[in-house]
Amino acid sequence: MGGLSRIATLTGALALAIGSVAGAQIYPTVTLSSFNPVTFTYQYTVSQPANATYQLGQLMLDTEVLLPTWAMSGPVVGGNDQNWYSGSFHRTATKDSIFWIALNDAQEVPANTAWTGVFTVVAPGTMPVPGFALTKDTIISSQNVSSVQVPGPVPEPASVLALSGALLGVPIYFRKRRS
Repeated sequence: MGGLSRIATLTGALALAIGSVAGAQIYPTVTLSSFNPVTFTYQYTVSQPANATYQLGQLMLDTEVLLPTWAMSGPVVGGNDQNWYSGSFHRTATKDSIFWIALNDAQEVPANTAWTGVFTVVAPGTMPVPGFALTKDTIISSQNVSSVQVPGPVPEPASVLALSGALLGVPIYFRKRRS
């Protein structure tokens, strides 16, 4: 029994040490910095602090819609487009993921380097909805998920009308119940 107890203690200590190292990771942050509802242009700011623990080489957004037509650019740093490779893939039958990847080591943002870049996507006929962004190094050994607004479906007029009608009927329902 002593041997099993010792193994359990060592396993627990190892798990705690690994958790502590993982918890010490410093990641870039992703925010939706602007959305233009006329042009459907989303701008995402990715900021890496000077004490970041891995090199940044990828950004991926999980959209809540299929994007039959889209345009992407960035990251733009100090007014200069770094021209990372961009693309998309079908995450599900009704949702896409869009991504930017540094093409080479020179484009990657080294660890321990303060950096801010702006990534742009134009997604016609969408509106911001809750979603996720993923920052990674280029070998996908380190990554971080951030909650962020992403391109999503615009409610159809019939749904908006039905919801409005239901909301207008609530006070009438309660008035009738009281009498």
